[in-house]
Amino acid sequence: MFPEPPCGCTPWCGIVGGTFDGVQKVSAFGGKLGDCSEDTQVTITGPGGINIVNPGRRQVFSPAANGTWTVTATVCGETKTCTITLP
Repeated sequence: MFPEPPCGCTPWCGIVGGTFDGVQKVSAFGGKLGDCSEDTQVTITGPGGINIVNPGRRQVFSPAANGTWTVTATVCGETKTCTITLP
């Protein structure tokens, strides 16, 4: 019998958007907090059909399209979702 994974960790996610040198940029990332052996399930969706599953690290989009960007991170059955809307 295998031990239960340490699920005391929680998913985190974030999206930061801004304009740099006149170019609109978005950094979208997901991950986990704590010491957890279970892989994080991360999905990044964005305007123009962007859909990245399990990027495992931060993704930077430049130029970033206007619209709603979403990151969903799941660890041990706990899910957190973050969104940002660019004008």
